[in-house]
Amino acid sequence: PYSVDITSLVKAGAKNRIAIRITNPDGQRGWNDAPATEWGSKYKLIPGHDFGALGNVSVTATGNCYIDDVFVKNLLPANGRNIELQIALKNKEFQNKNLKIEAEIIPYKGGSAIFKNSWDVVVAKDTLTHFNKQIQVPEAKLWDTENPNLYYCRVKIAGTGISDDYQVRFGFRVFEVKANAEGQHNFYLNGNRVRIRTSIDWGFYWQTGFYPTDEQARKNVENAKRIGHNCLSFHRRIGEPLVMKYADELGLMIYEEPGGMPGVDDLRASSWIADAPYDKASPAAFTMPEKFSRMVKRDRNHPSVVIWNLVNEQCTYDNLHKKIIDETWRADNSRFVVNQSGGQYG
Repeated sequence: PYSVDITSLVKAGAKNRIAIRITNPDGQRGWNDAPATEWGSKYKLIPGHDFGALGNVSVTATGNCYIDDVFVKNLLPANGRNIELQIALKNKEFQNKNLKIEAEIIPYKGGSAIFKNSWDVVVAKDTLTHFNKQIQVPEAKLWDTENPNLYYCRVKIAGTGISDDYQVRFGFRVFEVKANAEGQHNFYLNGNRVRIRTSIDWGFYWQTGFYPTDEQARKNVENAKRIGHNCLSFHRRIGEPLVMKYADELGLMIYEEPGGMPGVDDLRASSWIADAPYDKASPAAFTMPEKFSRMVKRDRNHPSVVIWNLVNEQCTYDNLHKKIIDETWRADNSRFVVNQSGGQYG
């Protein structure tokens, strides 16, 4: 996902048209996400499918001071119902702003707020300010694969001439690995040991191709649960948000890869590419961390998502992998970040 600021191009009070062109330079028709794609004679790009489509598009209007993002991060220990609200506030004004932040947590299917509080904050001029607050919500019901309880976190800001609100859906849950009495490490969801039973979701959808219909997305999750799975693996392609929506609602864990990393690893360039922007591998090497970070920011409020994985069966660990893991850990250290899915030693 990406966003473009079109403020300077929009004519207020008049009809405006937004035109979007999709160009598919190359890629694979099947399951593979390698090799890197040739773009003309000068560059290589991260690989993908040789067909595409446009997903969800929204046009958002804000004031010059607004809520840019909200992340509800689950904290240890299991069953503690501890979360951290991470609120990003964008101030495009050339003066500091005094704001009041109000946050409330409301059951997804309706009901009274189980948490509500407010705080005062000063947002510096012409910058992005991060406001983090750790809270405990003892009344919250936990999310798991049998009881997928969900909540909305609604955040509002107010100040002189400023008003904005932002809402995300999330669940209270802790996913971790820990050792048992014999020293064997296992997966635990909310303190209870779980065995992950999963299969691959390749990201192909009948008739529509690149994106599922609402019915197809729900069927993906229902069929996985019907055959006894408790997880789906988005494999060699970035996950589909509509599938994750139903995984949240119906109770299914998600493992997610961005897709395209094998094509970058095969270039064997990332240890020195930072000093070689002229090299044809440079666009591929630096598009991948950006793709991964956008995936994390988009999907980190889904309680179903429990594991980020960089690449399938690619025995590589270099500066590029380290950059992705470090950036992901700073953005969301409440999930596992795995360097490769296995299949190769090293």
